[in-house]
Formats: sequence, structure tokens, C-alpha cells
Amino acid sequence: GRAEPKFGADLLHVRAVVEPAAAAMAARSHTRKTLNAIEEAYAEMARTAHDATLYADPDRRFHKAILVATGNDVMVAFAALTEAALGMFVRIASRHAGAPGASLPLHLAILEAIRRRDADGAYAAMMALLDRTSRNVQRNVRRGHSKI
Repeated sequence: GRAEPKFGADLLHVRAVVEPAAAAMAARSHTRKTLNAIEEAYAEMARTAHDATLYADPDRRFHKAILVATGNDVMVAFAALTEAALGMFVRIASRHAGAPGASLPLHLAILEAIRRRDADGAYAAMMALLDRTSRNVQRNVRRGHSKI
């Protein structure tokens, strides 16, 4: 069906509240195992960046792995909503030249900040990614590409 603009905007706003905080928490509290999950998802994103369909699953795993790396059970529970939302956002936000590969440097910045245990950097990097996602979704919905 068609993406409901208000639902998409509401979901983007919730992600902007939760995911930057989760990235900061993950930077402070990740373990080798949870960092490996983020790194593995990113590596697969890099391999599939030429194809939005193939890219969607590792992108969802990347964001879920960050939530898991917080060590916070409520954040982990939020992952189910995030996974559903990412499926929709990847399809809508990737309907332009260079997508989804253009978002790889933003994901890498998040990963690198988490690796360094730089909570402020991880927060800022996630905000930058979500800002880009929001702009892409808004642009593509305005162009009539909201069919999902």
C-alpha cells in the first residue's frame, strides 16, 4: 500500500529520540560480542550497497545490533519496532541515485564512534544518519514514490 505520511513522520521522530541515545549507550557499554554483531552487519551493508533490496536486511541488523549493544532490555524490545520501520524507510529513502550506498559513510561513522567508546560521537553520527533518512523520505514521498 501507500506509506501513511503522518505515521512515517511519527516513526522518524521516535527514531530520532531513541536511536541516538542507543548509539551513545552502545558506545559506553558494548561487549566484544555485541560490537562484532554491529561490525558484521555493516560489512554486509557494504557488500550489498548496490542493491536496496539486498541492503535492507543488514541495515535492519545494524540498527538492531546497536540497540542490543546497549545492554538495556527496553531498548532491545524497541528493536522490533525499529526493524519494521527500517524496512519501510529503506524502500522509500533509497529511491534516488546513489542509494543506498550513499548512507554507508554515515553508518561507518556510527560504527567507528561506538568502537572508540565515543558516546557523544556515536550520538551525533546517528543524528546525522537520521537527518539524512528523514530528508530522503520526505523528498521521495513528495515525488510520489511512497508506494511500499
